[in-house]
Amino acid sequence: MYKRQDYEFGVPLGSVSSPGAKLYPMKEHRSVAARLNSTGQMIPHSTEVFFRTGDFTQAIVEGMARSGMSGAYSIVPVHTFQTINHGVEPADNALECAECHAGSGDDDRAAAPRLALVGELGYALKGPQATVCTQCHEPEDPESFGEMHDKHVADEGYDCAWCHAFGRPERGLEQP
Repeated sequence: MYKRQDYEFGVPLGSVSSPGAKLYPMKEHRSVAARLNSTGQMIPHSTEVFFRTGDFTQAIVEGMARSGMSGAYSIVPVHTFQTINHGVEPADNALECAECHAGSGDDDRAAAPRLALVGELGYALKGPQATVCTQCHEPEDPESFGEMHDKHVADEGYDCAWCHAFGRPERGLEQP
């Protein structure tokens, strides 16, 4: 739950069931920023000055000068989600999903997952596999997890919410 007095920046919109939803790596971040008392505008501090000197006050003063601002300011709490962009590999060198995430335990591509889709990320099927699969077609001989998933996602274009329920009650995340 967010604190009421926090100024919100960069909060994600949408959900896993939004049309065309995509996953982006993000980290939640809480910090402080400067706000101009006379107008309530947020002051863009100079990250260059801050990283070079470690002096946040100097970074605020420089940010005000560069932005044409002047006057008294207050330090206020801020809350944001920041995309994780550093160290992201080119597509040709990127990990495949199953290198980190196992499916329902029968994933032939990941014997030792880094993150379990069902247990840690909430990607449980909406019901028993036979029920989920037959909402669209007659029962078929099971394929490997990778083949089945690729066929439905890449070839057919179904999004995750078509087959999976997303729930993380311990984090207050429930699908409506």
